[in-house]
Amino acid sequence: MRINLIRFLIILCTANVYCQSISGVVRDSDGLLLKNILVVLKKSKVDTQILAFTKTDEQGNFSFNIADLAAKIFFIEVRLNNYETSIAELDLITHTPTQKLEITLLKNNVNQLKEIIIKSKIPKFKIATDTISYKVDAYSDGTEVKIDEVIKKLPGIDVNNTTGEITYKGKSIETVTLDGDNLFGFNYTIGTRNISKNIVDKIETIDNYNANPLLKGIEGGGKVSLNLKLKKNKTNFATDFAIGSGLFNSLNSAYSNNATGLLTSNKSKSFTVLAHNNIGLNKSPFDYYGVSVNAEQRKERNFFAKKNIGEEIFANGLEVQRANINNQYFANNNTLFKISSKLNIKLNLYFLRDNLVSNQLTKNDYQINNINFKTIDSTFISKKPQQLRSDLELRYIISSESLLEYNIRIKKEQIETGSSLVQNRADKIETFLKTDDVYLKHNITFTKRLSKTAAFQSSILQSLNDIPQNLNINAFNGSTALRPIDQFSRYKKHYIQGVMSLLQSKKANKYSFSAGINYDDNLFLSDLKISDLSTSVNLTRFLALNFFSDCSYTFTSKKFSVSTTGTVRFLKQKLDQNTNSEINQKSSYLFEPALSVKYLINKKSSVNFDASITNKTQAESFFFNNQVIVNNRSSISNSPDLNLSQIQLFNVNYEINDLNNQFEFLAKFDYQRTKGNIFNNQVINEQNIQNRYFFLSNSVSNSSFYCKIVKYIPVFNSTLKLTNMYSQFSLFNVVNNSALRPNKNQSNITAFFWKTAFEKMFNFENTVVLENISSTAQNQRLFLNNAFSENFKIIFSAQKKWFITTSIEYFLPDIKNKNNNYFFTDLSVTRNLNKMKSRISLNIRNISNEQRFNQIQTSELAQTSFSSNILPRYFMLDYIWNF
Repeated sequence: MRINLIRFLIILCTANVYCQSISGVVRDSDGLLLKNILVVLKKSKVDTQILAFTKTDEQGNFSFNIADLAAKIFFIEVRLNNYETSIAELDLITHTPTQKLEITLLKNNVNQLKEIIIKSKIPKFKIATDTISYKVDAYSDGTEVKIDEVIKKLPGIDVNNTTGEITYKGKSIETVTLDGDNLFGFNYTIGTRNISKNIVDKIETIDNYNANPLLKGIEGGGKVSLNLKLKKNKTNFATDFAIGSGLFNSLNSAYSNNATGLLTSNKSKSFTVLAHNNIGLNKSPFDYYGVSVNAEQRKERNFFAKKNIGEEIFANGLEVQRANINNQYFANNNTLFKISSKLNIKLNLYFLRDNLVSNQLTKNDYQINNINFKTIDSTFISKKPQQLRSDLELRYIISSESLLEYNIRIKKEQIETGSSLVQNRADKIETFLKTDDVYLKHNITFTKRLSKTAAFQSSILQSLNDIPQNLNINAFNGSTALRPIDQFSRYKKHYIQGVMSLLQSKKANKYSFSAGINYDDNLFLSDLKISDLSTSVNLTRFLALNFFSDCSYTFTSKKFSVSTTGTVRFLKQKLDQNTNSEINQKSSYLFEPALSVKYLINKKSSVNFDASITNKTQAESFFFNNQVIVNNRSSISNSPDLNLSQIQLFNVNYEINDLNNQFEFLAKFDYQRTKGNIFNNQVINEQNIQNRYFFLSNSVSNSSFYCKIVKYIPVFNSTLKLTNMYSQFSLFNVVNNSALRPNKNQSNITAFFWKTAFEKMFNFENTVVLENISSTAQNQRLFLNNAFSENFKIIFSAQKKWFITTSIEYFLPDIKNKNNNYFFTDLSVTRNLNKMKSRISLNIRNISNEQRFNQIQTSELAQTSFSSNILPRYFMLDYIWNF
């Protein structure tokens, strides 16, 4: 008995020793050893808890150490793709320690399945923290050539068709970058209007943009930019040529040729534009046809001298390309050199030459103080601008915390404007105006990052602008020459500014403290000669010295953002009128507060409120006293005054931007009250208009309301857009020695846009605009203009190779006079070639061959009829080649 007990204990101990590990081998049904196969040890077949796992070696062997496992029954699971899963039960009580587990995997009995194709639409956009990325291909239907044609289709973005200015969520963007490089500055329309959409992969909108990397996260302001993300492996060198040739209705040649080139490397990036056309296109960022100004010109308006004698304006109620009779040459190069890891150099070169012509007929029926009379001018105008300009920017990274920037711009512009007119169907008048504009601006900026949350910045800026003008007027009564008039005018402006700023950001709080000085020196000279005798001379110098200090604080939370700014200024003005030896001086201490509040209702909607009070000096053009003739009919003079105008601004807007549901809503209200203004005393007769400007402390106000609703309706594959702009402003004037006359003008413009996006051959586009303008003068309501226009397009596409676009535009300048209406019909036929690397197009514009465009407007002074010629019918064959 004792011997049997000893034998049992020995066997038990031996079993415990042998069963500290489990081993086995894995084969397939053909006996082939399977290596690198996952083997899992579990407590039961359905238990998801894994006790241990291993992989088979090169010979298909595996083993487990189970010394720490108390269970006596285990399940071993072996899985492999295309094989049936094997689960083996292991009982350690009955398992012989020396026995090696044999596991065989059987192949799956798989039947052949039919091919299944799963289609999924690629997301059109991607939202990150401060960036929304739009796929270009998702918003392109194949009709687009340049990238601005795609940008116009992006939700949340609006593009001004005249200036090319881009706004995102109601904000004007700072610039458009190429793969993050700021190549164009504020003149980004050079890029958007000329870069081929074929080389751009994505368009990114970037909130809280800052061109200075050392101020990112410290400086507030909420600036916005666009970034064009270029396609990879296609942008080391990319260019396109567009050659267009055709005939106008008069059989004169019509042409539109341009070439662009983009060159990128690790050390440089360059974009070049060469363009020439006579079909009304403006490839430049400068407007000589109308009165619009670009973002750069608005930002630098304080540095410019005034053009006292304005050039002729050609703009009418039609789009620029219909009415702009031009012959433009434009060349531009933008190059960024990365000399080293510390030094970058950017060079922008511009050349522009144009010849704009217009044949105008203007009739005025005046009704002033119960006296009626008429004037009529039939005028042919030729305007020839030429501009040369060079911008240079140096950026040197002194260290990881210090940055030095230097910018210089040199511009030389010359505009020659000649006109030949018949005045009141009697006198023939020849005028010639020559304007030279020389502009120099340079500034240096130093930025020091003091810590992760603080930075110091200082800058010095200097600008010089000299604008001499010569106006010659020769009049003939029949064959008799009347007295010639020679008017000389010259403005010179010298501007200096120095600023030091300290910026700091602590969690949800941002602070900035600035102090600086502005020095503004304006010199005006004029000499009016009639028959070589000086009859009116001005020699005026206006100086403004401004010391200022401001501080701002911004608090930001998940829901709220509050920003306050307070500016304290000491302003000293000096007006020296050497013609009468008078010197006027005035000093003022000023406080200018500003407040901005933003509340995020949710991730998709917000409410903003802004308010500010500022004071400004009168424009330099109001400080000369004696007469200056500005055209064949008009002259100007002033009663100079150094009083300031106080401007009170209030703004509130509510916004919804739901990209996922493709819905936008914006409601915006603006109010401006100006206390103290310049008013005009006009003396009008059949021959002349004399304008004398004077200052009064009376207040005038402007208010406007803007609303926009955009919605994509999937059921109809259509985008609907409704906008409404209502504005009103008040003013005062004096006419022919009348009392001060109060006036109030109102404008209401409603536009409805509809566009389809069917995945079929036909799509449609329709824009309807209704414009209502009215005024009240001396409590009598006068309707100025009620106009209607509609633009309907039919777009036919076949396999993304053939595109046919038919456009019909209808204009009714005055709803009361339905006989004065216009139909414009255009046709474009396009064929894509060589996998869309090239295309050929036939374009016919103004098929109905409308010759002139007439408008009638009624003001508190007169009913004005204006007629001008427009581009006649032409056809053109275009060939575009991208490589």
